[in-house]
Amino acid sequence: MREDSEQFVNARFGGSFTFSLLNEKVVLEPGTYVVMVDPHWNETSDNDPGYREVLLDIYAPKQVTMSEVDTATGMHLLAQSLKHAARTRTAESDKQFYLSDESDYGNDVHRISDIECLNCWLGFVYTANNSPYTLKETLKLNLEGIEILYPPTTEEIELKVAAGEEHIVVLRRVDGGCSYGLQYLTHPRELSDAEIQEKTKD
Repeated sequence: MREDSEQFVNARFGGSFTFSLLNEKVVLEPGTYVVMVDPHWNETSDNDPGYREVLLDIYAPKQVTMSEVDTATGMHLLAQSLKHAARTRTAESDKQFYLSDESDYGNDVHRISDIECLNCWLGFVYTANNSPYTLKETLKLNLEGIEILYPPTTEEIELKVAAGEEHIVVLRRVDGGCSYGLQYLTHPRELSDAEIQEKTKD
């Protein structure tokens, strides 16, 4: 992912001891990039602390300087880059206009749920609110072989998405066979002061 523009660049997953991510189909413009390494350790890694050491080699025409990113910053950048991926790497048909019957939101709100498009074991539940109102919802995910990576929660997720903003839940597969379901409750929107006064008149 590219840090300065929060763009998702490339990903790959597999079971090899030595693994590579090639950018042969991607042009990397000058800038700062974040590389996320997310191993799935097997039971033999408990035998020696050295088994969990990760060696990262980067091959480039010029010298590359690497530094560690703290967990909170890394997770924020991951979430932002996956929002970019949801906007740019999914088809128009993937958009679910699940509030199309609601006069306040209609087709100005859509959701995309995907665990396949990134070519890695990460997925997302992405919500975009292009309506003029704040969207409040309670999400409950029924997961099998998947865990919620971001935001840090294991139960219900309370969404508060302001007008023109977006929200993402980052999912992480932990098993080759997985499934998920989504339940949601959309809360009545809060009326503005002017709307409250108008209702009072009635």
